[in-house]
Amino acid sequence: MQFYRRWSRPVALSFDLDDTLYDNHPVIKRANVWMEDTLADELGQRINWTIYKNKVLQHDPMLIHDVTECRRAWLSLGLKTQGVAHAKERANELMEAFIAVRSDFSVPERSHQLLAKLAQRYPLVAMTNGNVDIQRIGIAEYFTHIYYAGGEYRQKPYPDLFQATAEALSLPPEQIAHVGDDPHTDVYGALCHGYQSVWLNDRQSPCPVHLPHVSVTDLAELEALLV
Repeated sequence: MQFYRRWSRPVALSFDLDDTLYDNHPVIKRANVWMEDTLADELGQRINWTIYKNKVLQHDPMLIHDVTECRRAWLSLGLKTQGVAHAKERANELMEAFIAVRSDFSVPERSHQLLAKLAQRYPLVAMTNGNVDIQRIGIAEYFTHIYYAGGEYRQKPYPDLFQATAEALSLPPEQIAHVGDDPHTDVYGALCHGYQSVWLNDRQSPCPVHLPHVSVTDLAELEALLV
């Protein structure tokens, strides 16, 4: 555990999800492979779907903040271009299945134990740029509020999720500590919007340019800090 800024015990906590409470890399890799294989089987060939993603983002740049709607849009465009009947409906079906596949994993027991302890002491809020189904992975019960980027909310480090959290908790930002793994979206985002920042650096990465209030290397250190 390393302190970089003056730290005071928070009144509430916000948590990033992907790669903070579980390792998301193999999960999203498996889901992407599933999607690519499914599309290849249906179309009889492998398509460069990046072309369609780039097209929908050129048409609507704000989709960059909504990973679900962005994928849905490029799927629909790509399927239509490939001559698939009812492309929009099929894209909806594929997205529903994709969310199920990317949410088909078990959160480590250590994360469950920590969240259960923290939920007895603090209001907990989840905020994510991703699209995991938090109900399906079994951790929704620990959080008083859950916020996804997309729709009216831009992705971290933009202020939208941080502001929504502070408003929901009726707390000034400085009384909230945000826990996350990403130096830019989590650490920089929290600092920009007045939160205390707890950086989960379980990969032993070099210190970011914008230093957090505290860095921890694992959930045990996070528990020691907050419980």
